[in-house]
Amino acid sequence: MRPKERRKIVEERHSDEESLYYILERDLDRDAIFPENDGWYSQIRLGKRKRIDYVVRYGDKIYGIEVKTGIPRLLHFRQVESYRDFVNGIFLAYPSDRVGEALFLLESRQEYEDVGLISLTLFRSHLIRRTRQHGRVSNKIWNSEFIGEEYWKRAKTWSWERADLLPATILKDQCFSISFNPKGKYSENDLYRLALSGSAWIGLGLLYAISSAVSFDRYYSNGYMWKLSRELGFGEFDLWPWVQCDIVDVMTYGDLMWTYSFNSRGLYLLEHIQKALKGKLGANKWRTLLTKMGVWKKRHREKQRRYRKEFILQ
Repeated sequence: MRPKERRKIVEERHSDEESLYYILERDLDRDAIFPENDGWYSQIRLGKRKRIDYVVRYGDKIYGIEVKTGIPRLLHFRQVESYRDFVNGIFLAYPSDRVGEALFLLESRQEYEDVGLISLTLFRSHLIRRTRQHGRVSNKIWNSEFIGEEYWKRAKTWSWERADLLPATILKDQCFSISFNPKGKYSENDLYRLALSGSAWIGLGLLYAISSAVSFDRYYSNGYMWKLSRELGFGEFDLWPWVQCDIVDVMTYGDLMWTYSFNSRGLYLLEHIQKALKGKLGANKWRTLLTKMGVWKKRHREKQRRYRKEFILQ
């Protein structure tokens, strides 16, 4: 095969993999697979030449996922077996027209029985074969990626940056300061207060409460947040102002599914967020949020114990 033709094939394969990444991320965020997960990260380095496509947190356990597009080969299974020390279970993910071949390969050879299989499809991905859970030898991924005790120790040592000024000021003043007055006239000398709406503070409160109860590592969909808001009786919420002031990140899957999470700056300013919420939501709503945090945490852990049976060999 000529080098030019080989490069074209490699480029097409990478493009196909990117499409599968999109599907996998969408289905992780909407709980189609690994329901009630505690968040995921992609392209995690395990060494100079070793990298795993995805790691998913489930309580204090970490599960790895490697995405493949081509014909299933034993080489793929040998590759993911090399990740065992870093995770509590491992999966290979194939497009739906290949996963049957991978299952046949495993059953015919009776090897790599600990490796699970995921079928990636346009509408809804499925877990085809469960993994066998084991204890991980290394905490490299846990300490470097997921927000736990080690992460918070590092976060406390971070230094103040210029980019922290904007969100910290907005949280302190509880408004944006602008140079255009309400009639749209610009002033070089005067600043006007653009108050944040009540729905913006409700949105921030919801994200803070569910992240504290479940996980700061994951993104929460707008549909999921609507359910929480109705459960609390809070009504409409808006998170876009917090995206604009750079404490919340947003990821979208088309126009119908938006997901939100605190970014690193939001985590660094979490004490400022707590103080602002206490003052702006009022005593009753703040107390309601704190009470619900305990309820949501307990409910989440109970669901995790139940759902774990769907992808773990007993």
